[in-house]
Amino acid sequence: MTEKTYEMKTDCFGFRRGECSVLYELVCASKTCSFYKTCEQYQADKRKYSYKGCGAD
Repeated sequence: MTEKTYEMKTDCFGFRRGECSVLYELVCASKTCSFYKTCEQYQADKRKYSYKGCGAD
């Protein structure tokens, strides 16, 4: 059985100053993170799903 290796996703939108700004721990270093998105994917989703409700600019 081969052991699966993981690498930190430094291109993730939530990766800031060497740590994850979305979760309490850096999950991508030890397993697959369900929050992983590149900055480009994040910006595209932000435009696509923008909410213009109470308190939004």
